[in-house]
Amino acid sequence: MEQDKLLKSKKKLIILLLIYLGIASALIGFPICKILSDKNKDKEAVDLSELVLNENVKEGQYVKLEIDTLPRVMMTTSNELYYVTDVNSDIYIVRLSKRTFNNIVNTLNKETGKLNSSYQIKGITNNITEQVKNVALSHSYLIFKNNELNSDNFSEYLGTFYIKENFASDRTIDVYKILVFIGVFFLVLALGYVLPSIIKVSKGKFGIYDEENMMKALKKYVPAGETLTAGVYTVGIETQIKQVFGKCSLVGDKLIPDENGTTIQVNKKKFAKHEVYVGITQSYLILSECENYRHYYEFDDIPDTVETTVKEIDTDIPIADIGTCFPLAEVQNCDIKNAGGGAVKCTVTMENGSVLKLKIPKEGGLGMPHHTEYREAVISRLTSGNK
Repeated sequence: MEQDKLLKSKKKLIILLLIYLGIASALIGFPICKILSDKNKDKEAVDLSELVLNENVKEGQYVKLEIDTLPRVMMTTSNELYYVTDVNSDIYIVRLSKRTFNNIVNTLNKETGKLNSSYQIKGITNNITEQVKNVALSHSYLIFKNNELNSDNFSEYLGTFYIKENFASDRTIDVYKILVFIGVFFLVLALGYVLPSIIKVSKGKFGIYDEENMMKALKKYVPAGETLTAGVYTVGIETQIKQVFGKCSLVGDKLIPDENGTTIQVNKKKFAKHEVYVGITQSYLILSECENYRHYYEFDDIPDTVETTVKEIDTDIPIADIGTCFPLAEVQNCDIKNAGGGAVKCTVTMENGSVLKLKIPKEGGLGMPHHTEYREAVISRLTSGNK
């Protein structure tokens, strides 16, 4: 049964991996394919001046144009129309991107009014449409004086074609960037989260979310004669543990048996979130931290006249192991509240004032196939108090 659950989980993860990789490939691959599919990227641009001289200009030719003066804008859009004068003083209509125009401006020498060096524009020849022609005529004063250019002589001055720069628009580039960004996000999810999960399932390794490892960690603190019946992974929100030990002395980080020693109350506290396993036996509540965490300790001498439960020790006890085993009979109250997402917050109060605030998740992960039933068993036993 457990093996079937793992196989189903592995199958779901593999499907999820393929979906994420497919989405990432599509989103990243589309812009790359568009760039690689540019039919002019490997072609050599033809000098436009030579084509004009030989009267061999046709629509759809990949051409280049050398300029040494700043283009004059005639239409402001995302792809602007310009009057461009080349190094031979011939005038053309060119559609440029704002990005290219800004690059040209950066080479302008303000003293001479010329570019510091010639700039090469590459683009595709397009037949002049009525719209382009009307825009050029309405802005002809930028280049031509005294209404020199008109509808009748238009082709004599500017020919029948204009050059459209070979570029992707700024908006298109922004879209490509967004697609690539989303694609990378799915790629990270696939390779950084789903794939490692598949590997863990295949190897049966789940880190702290491994039920077998959890049970081993809890069994270390089970008293003799008791049997661990359930265990769950939880998040410790706050712990304030009090335990009293008689006839002992504190030496370094250990309590040691001492016939001439005192009765010591150990206060062990932690107010930061930490991960902890919680288990139950027939008579005890067991805690085992998933990792080694730092705690705040206080040690108080308790007079023999004070009535409290005192634990006699016959062997050294590391203070780190204090607060790992509690008699269920000493559970005074267990308050359960919903924490969202199916999780619950569990506040356990002991008769001696110890308080454990825990968050128990709804799911335990692939490595904890019995989490649901163990979770119910732990909650049921804690809420039943000392019955």
